[in-house]
Amino acid sequence: MIPHLVWCAGPDGRLKFCNNNWLGATGLAWKQVKGTDWTSVLHTEDVSRVQNSWQSALADGTSAEAEARIRTADSSYRWHQIRAMPQFARSGRLLNWFATATDIHNRKLVDDSLRESEARWRSVFDSSAIGVAITDMTGRFLWVNPTYERFLAYSQEELRNLRFIEVTHEAFRSHNTDLIQECLDGKRRQFQIEKLYRRKDGIPVWVRNNVSIIRDQAGAPRYIMALAENILLQRLASIVEEQYDFLAIADLEGRPLYVNRAGQQLVGLDSEKELRDTEAKQYFYPEDWSLITHAIKDSILTSGSWSGETQFRHLKTGERLPVLYQGFRVDDPETGAQNNIAILCRDISARKEAELAAQAAQTELARVNRLTTMGEMAASIAHESNQPLTAIIANGGACLRLLAHRHPDLGEVRAALESIIDDASRAAEITHGIRNMAKKIDSERVPVDLNEVIDKVLFLTQGQVRSWSVAVQTDLEAGLPYVIADRVQLQQVILNLVMNAIEAMASTQDALKKLVISTRSQQEDHVLVSVKDSGTGIALDSTQRIFEPFFTTKSSGVGLGLSICRRIIEGHGGRLWAMPAEPHGAVLQFTLPPR
Repeated sequence: MIPHLVWCAGPDGRLKFCNNNWLGATGLAWKQVKGTDWTSVLHTEDVSRVQNSWQSALADGTSAEAEARIRTADSSYRWHQIRAMPQFARSGRLLNWFATATDIHNRKLVDDSLRESEARWRSVFDSSAIGVAITDMTGRFLWVNPTYERFLAYSQEELRNLRFIEVTHEAFRSHNTDLIQECLDGKRRQFQIEKLYRRKDGIPVWVRNNVSIIRDQAGAPRYIMALAENILLQRLASIVEEQYDFLAIADLEGRPLYVNRAGQQLVGLDSEKELRDTEAKQYFYPEDWSLITHAIKDSILTSGSWSGETQFRHLKTGERLPVLYQGFRVDDPETGAQNNIAILCRDISARKEAELAAQAAQTELARVNRLTTMGEMAASIAHESNQPLTAIIANGGACLRLLAHRHPDLGEVRAALESIIDDASRAAEITHGIRNMAKKIDSERVPVDLNEVIDKVLFLTQGQVRSWSVAVQTDLEAGLPYVIADRVQLQQVILNLVMNAIEAMASTQDALKKLVISTRSQQEDHVLVSVKDSGTGIALDSTQRIFEPFFTTKSSGVGLGLSICRRIIEGHGGRLWAMPAEPHGAVLQFTLPPR
């Protein structure tokens, strides 16, 4: 047996079932009510309100709840709390309503009694600066005064549907509940607690609550009464005093009326008397006070705020104190009148010292970079000039050998001397180009046929190709778009890539040494050059490092060739990259934009 009135009604409200408590309370027999509208037992003033509650629940698919008067067997009416739950078919069609009713008549009488007595002391509590709230023993609000409403930003009607624990911040709920229980157990008569309420708008507010249990004549607990005092300003004052920043309230001329403890220590104030006797401009150096007066007049008082860097002056030592100054205008919330200026200043002395140290470090770094660049340039000239100088030596030796013959072939001697002159010119051009790059002098750029440059490089390297037994294959696209470039620098790049590829195949069997050079035109007329070898290959995690200055995988290398190549290609608006080749070896490719 459950002590509630229980019934089941169809979608149209007609009764399908009701328990004995329902029949006994209403004094009706089942045969009298079967199939009738269950609302026929409600007070006529309550029918519309209950039906609206059920319709809202039906629209939301949730349970309905309402208070209403039910006619009893003696034709009187008693207040009940009615709760109903809709039952839906899988298709969403409403099948039934299942409802219960709990007698709350005595509680309503108490409510009425409270309302009658309320008029006697409402004027006192309504005008009080202290918030007053009365709840039932479950903590549900029964009555609050206007001050309490303002604390929480809830109306009286909204609070009647809440319990005090629901507006108490989560961090204080357990402790608050324990104190209430101690009062109910007789361990205390009342208690005081400082806690956070959470307002309707979500903003927390600090209150100090004095809580008492109101008992009836028999000593049974009936109500909980709380007197709440807003202590937000006290809390804020405590927080302000604990801050490490300079916090102050000034008048509209900028004269500080209040400075927190940290602020007084920062500028050297020792007492409230010193604060009162110190003029606003004494906090600043003359040039900075002029800045602040303009900021107050042109920004804070007109647009509401200003922030910027300035300098305080220590009142005792005269030391300069760089600070980040923020000023805010404080207006009267009711009249809008300008009242004060709130000032927040943060000491940035440490940051300023760090900035000076960073500047010194940057100056030193720039000097080191210049020295490094000079070293790189010297190494670059040595590296890039090595090949033509080696060719000059070889051709010079050939000349000597030819001239040592009894009947020297002057044609061959002439060809060797011409090669010497070409190689010497190329060495000079290389040196000149590297110096221009280091000095950021624009190189001479003309329309260049990359296929022609590649043919020239292969001609220059035919001796190395033969001596290393490398098979060279070219796949050069006909009609390739010209690029605007420095011919010597592009020749230098392709020569480096070809020589690196040849050297990478040094340990490869002669039958497998294969060098493939190809060109392709891409979208938007970009040109792609690819140099592929069948050597030892390149690790995937080294495809970026090989372009770093002085990084090399060769025991005799200096690690500058590919770094210079990338710098040249990027200087022409292109991109150079590397990747492993299949099934082995490496591919180096670069693109250049159209002319």
